Amino acid sequence: MRYLLFLFLLPLHSLSAQTDDPPPPQIDREAEAGYRDSVARHQDFGAILHYMPHLCQNRYRRYGWVDKYHKVIVPFEYELLRAPLTEFTYAQKSNRLYGALDARGHEIIPFRYTGITPWFKQKLVTCTNGPYRQSLRDFQGRIIIPEDTLNIYAFDDTSMVARKPNAQETPVYNLRGEHIKTWPYKYICHLPSGRYKVAKDTSIGWNSVSLSGLLDADGAIIVPMQYTDITWEQGDWVRVSNYKTKTRGLYRISTQTLHPDTYYHVGPPDPLGNFTFWIGESSERTRAGLMDAQFKVIFPPAYRDIRFLDERGHYVLHAGPGNRGDRCGVGNAEGQIVIDTVLVGFKPMVHENKVGQNDGGQWIIEYDTLPFLIFEDIHSGKYGLWHRQAGRLRTAAFDRFDGISPTTFIQEKGDTAYLFHTDGRTLAGPYYRIWRGRIEGYLLARPNWNDEYILLDLEGRFIRNLEGEPQRLADGLYIMGRYGNKRSGYGQVKEYGLFDRDLNPITGLVFDMEPKAMDGLNTRQKIRVLDREHPAGYGPWVGYMREGSGESFLVIDGTGKTYEITQD
Repeated sequence: MRYLLFLFLLPLHSLSAQTDDPPPPQIDREAEAGYRDSVARHQDFGAILHYMPHLCQNRYRRYGWVDKYHKVIVPFEYELLRAPLTEFTYAQKSNRLYGALDARGHEIIPFRYTGITPWFKQKLVTCTNGPYRQSLRDFQGRIIIPEDTLNIYAFDDTSMVARKPNAQETPVYNLRGEHIKTWPYKYICHLPSGRYKVAKDTSIGWNSVSLSGLLDADGAIIVPMQYTDITWEQGDWVRVSNYKTKTRGLYRISTQTLHPDTYYHVGPPDPLGNFTFWIGESSERTRAGLMDAQFKVIFPPAYRDIRFLDERGHYVLHAGPGNRGDRCGVGNAEGQIVIDTVLVGFKPMVHENKVGQNDGGQWIIEYDTLPFLIFEDIHSGKYGLWHRQAGRLRTAAFDRFDGISPTTFIQEKGDTAYLFHTDGRTLAGPYYRIWRGRIEGYLLARPNWNDEYILLDLEGRFIRNLEGEPQRLADGLYIMGRYGNKRSGYGQVKEYGLFDRDLNPITGLVFDMEPKAMDGLNTRQKIRVLDREHPAGYGPWVGYMREGSGESFLVIDGTGKTYEITQD
C-alpha cells in the first residue's frame, strides 16, 4: 500500500519522462500544402512534369519552385517569380518588395527594395529603396556602390555613373566600384557616337535652370552650355532648344553655328542629309515637310509624315486621317510625286528564324529583315513591291510576294508563281506555287494543283521531284508522305516516312498517319525520353505510330534513345 501511495505522489512530468513514446512529429504545413498543390496543378500533364523541376503556383496564387518529385525548393511566398531558376533570379514577395535568388533558391539580395533593375551583360543589379536611394550589387549580392546614391546608370560597357543627391559633379566608376574620374557636370551621358551630353545648373534671372551642351570624345566642348534641351545629335547636326530664351533650332558642329527656327519638331538627317520637319501647335495638328541641308524646302509641310524610303532618293508621303495618315504615296528628293497617295503602308519583309530554345523551353527567334517593302493599293487590294536599292520592282497588281534573299523574290498572281532576281531575270517558273517551306537552303514548288512537289535550290535550280510535301519535325529531320499500297473504303491511304536534312530517306513508309510537326510546340512539355526498346531494322533512326486510346505517338531513336512526342 505504501508503494501505491508513492506512485500517486510522483510528479506528472516524472511519469511522462519514463515513457518510450516519441515526441509528435513537426509538420511543415506550408511545404506539405506546396507539394499537394504542385501535384494537383500538374496532374493533367501526365508524367511529364513529374520528372523535371518547374515553377508552380499554389491555391493562394503564390509562386514557388519544386524539384522533379514536387519537393519544395523555393517556398510559395512570391507574387512574382520567373522561370527558369538561374544564378540570378529576381522576384517579388507578397509585401511588394523585391530581391533575388540563386539557382538553388537561396536569397542573394534581401527582399527589402521597392525595385531592382538587372544589368545582365555586366552581371550587376541596381537596387532602389525609395526616392533618391539607390545601391549597386553584383549577381552574388555583394555591394558595389552603397545606398546613398541618387542615380546609377551604365556609362558604357566598362564603367558606370553614380550620382549623389544635390551634387553638381558626376563621378564615374569601373564595374568593380573603383573610382575612375569625376566630371564637373551635374549630368553626363555617353552617346553611341562617342560624344558626351552634359548638363550643369546655372542661374537665369531669379531661377536656377539646368543647361546642356555637347563634348567630343576628348572632353572638349563642341556645343556650348546654352540650351535647356538637346533632342538629338547625329553627324554634323544637333537639335537644341532653350525654353527660357524661346530659342530652338539646328546647331551645326563644324561651323559652330546655330540656325534658329520655329518648327514644332525637326528629325535627324536621313542618309541623304535631308531633314523632315513639322509645323503646328501640337502633335495631333502638325504637318510634315522635307528640306535639305541648306534649308531649301523639297516638300512643303502638307503631309502627316514623311519617311526615308531608299538610297535612290525616294520618300514615303503619309496623308489622310489618323495620327500618321492612312494613305501613302512616294516622292523623290527633287520634290516630284512618283506615286500618288493611294497606297496602304510600306511593310518590310521580316522572316522569323528559330535558332533553338532557352532553358525554359521557349523558342529563341532571330529576325531576318530583307530590303524588300510591300505596299497595297487602297482601291484594288493588290500588292506591289519596292526594294531599298533597286527602287520600285512591281506595281500594285499582284496577290503575294515573298523575299528569299536580299536580291531574289517570289511573285504570285492567280495560279502562277515565279522566282525573280532584282535585276529582272526569271530564275524559276512559271509554277502553280513556289514557297520557302521549312527546309533550310531549299525552296518548294508545285507545277500544278495536283499532289506533285519539286525541290529547288535558293536560286531556283531544279534538284529533284518529291513524293510529297516535306514537314519539319526537328532539326535535320523531316516527315514526308505519298500514296502507298494500302487502301481503305475511300481509296488509297497516304503513308509517311522520315527524311534527313537533304530529304534523303531514313526509313521506309512506317506511318499510317502524318505526325505533327514540332514547330511551334513547347518541346519541354511535348517530348520526353522513354526507357523503352525500339524497333530494329531501320538504321540509326526509326519511327512508328502507336495506336490505341485515341492518341497517336511518334517514337524516334537517335543516339540510342527513344522519345515520345504527344499529338494534340
